[in-house]
Amino acid sequence: MQNINVAVYRSIFMVVFISLVPLSIATTIWSIVTVGWSGSLFVGVGTLLYVFGMFIMTGMGNVPLNESLKQVDTSHQEVVGAWKNYYKRWTRLNTLRCIFGIAAGVSWIFFCLFCVISKISVCYICG
Repeated sequence: MQNINVAVYRSIFMVVFISLVPLSIATTIWSIVTVGWSGSLFVGVGTLLYVFGMFIMTGMGNVPLNESLKQVDTSHQEVVGAWKNYYKRWTRLNTLRCIFGIAAGVSWIFFCLFCVISKISVCYICG
């Protein structure tokens, strides 16, 4: 797990994970201007779910756990206790992050459905 934690910081995952924060905020602002408050509610809720449920929870929960695991010497007996503590907490946080991520995606899909049902064109290329 220590090797995975090191590798993730150098992967494209981090670019996408971090970039979705300003992109979702910009999309929320764009939807308010383009569609109005009623339709943008879905985008705003999705953005809040992503920013707080995925991004901030990762920074305040999973990252500190990863950092504490990095300090454990794998050649000593303490690794068993450290792993049990890490595994329980990290799995719980990761499950919550997945739920928030799915809920954010569903909220963004509802925005798309709202636009289709309301016959609102949000694509300037398509008209």
